[in-house]
Amino acid sequence: MDGYMKTAALALLVLISSSGCSIVSGFHRDWRSCDGCGHRCDVSGCWQGRWNSDCTSHEGHLKSIITRQDACRYEARFRGTFFKVIPFQYRMTLTAVPHGNHYDLSGEKDLGRMLGVYRFRGYSTPGRFVAYYSSKDDRGKFLMSRHTSPSGH
Repeated sequence: MDGYMKTAALALLVLISSSGCSIVSGFHRDWRSCDGCGHRCDVSGCWQGRWNSDCTSHEGHLKSIITRQDACRYEARFRGTFFKVIPFQYRMTLTAVPHGNHYDLSGEKDLGRMLGVYRFRGYSTPGRFVAYYSSKDDRGKFLMSRHTSPSGH
């Protein structure tokens, strides 16, 4: 299977595994309740931006809601689009280690035999989230900034 087909299969797998209405409506509900400020002293909060693949040149919109679990672990819920219209979403645990004026981020998730292990490395500042992902046949990056709520927070 070539890189294009594996990327499409990954998007389909994520879509199928996350297609429950309660999951989607839960993300949208939580996104609408984001105050935009998040916790500027850590990684938690709402983020928005884009993702793109270095292997296939695919790209799309991306949102994330990140919730602190303990001193250095966060639950990250990502929701985005593939082929501009196909939604995908997934959850993963991120480790965030303070390093000067930013946090170093890492995480991984096993996507099964066909797609392999998805690895995630990056950093976060109070207003910027930059991460690089890699899997069996794809790699790319996430570029996001803090979500600004309509009320201006």
